[in-house]
Amino acid sequence: MIEQAFGIPPIDIFGTFETDNIAFQCGARHGYHVAIDSVVLEIVRDGRPVPIGSEGEIVVTVLGNRTQRFIRYNLRDIGRLSTLRCACGLPFPLLTVIQGRANDLIVLADGRRLTSLWFFGQIKQFVASIQQYQLRQTDIGHFELLIVPSRRCPEVDRAGVVNAVRSALGDVQIELHLVDVIPPDRSGKRRFFISQLATAPPGHQ
Repeated sequence: MIEQAFGIPPIDIFGTFETDNIAFQCGARHGYHVAIDSVVLEIVRDGRPVPIGSEGEIVVTVLGNRTQRFIRYNLRDIGRLSTLRCACGLPFPLLTVIQGRANDLIVLADGRRLTSLWFFGQIKQFVASIQQYQLRQTDIGHFELLIVPSRRCPEVDRAGVVNAVRSALGDVQIELHLVDVIPPDRSGKRRFFISQLATAPPGHQ
């Protein structure tokens, strides 16, 4: 819609409140150029750097913070550095995958991990009857789905929603609860997926 309205393709910038901008798209939009004049970016797994081309957690050291240093700060976002140069000719390393935080990934019984971004696609056909929703993974193979029904269309197709979600997750248990409100996190954000599996807390490596 932005591209149609203004007649120019938008680009995306990857960053956080703590670190400012980390990487940015160019006109080719084949990945994100790492701002190596501002941050040192590493891809790690189990606290150790992985080879270029392998996925892992994004760790950054911020070069411009003079008050509060961030050294090897683990964002818990999943990424991969490309082994190729971008066609645009810029010399900056290319970050090709940003999947979201590690504790925002759905863990399946066979060990596969799914980004929770697919979730909306599974239930979009039911949005007329859903005001808010949140999927929680309580254990491997066990999920809770919270739904705040829409006031305009309060009848929720419970079986349809559960079957749509299960079609992507496989043979899992899904408990659906219709609730009046889904409270936000302490940060004020209201996440649509929460993993309650045991994970290491975010922070320094």
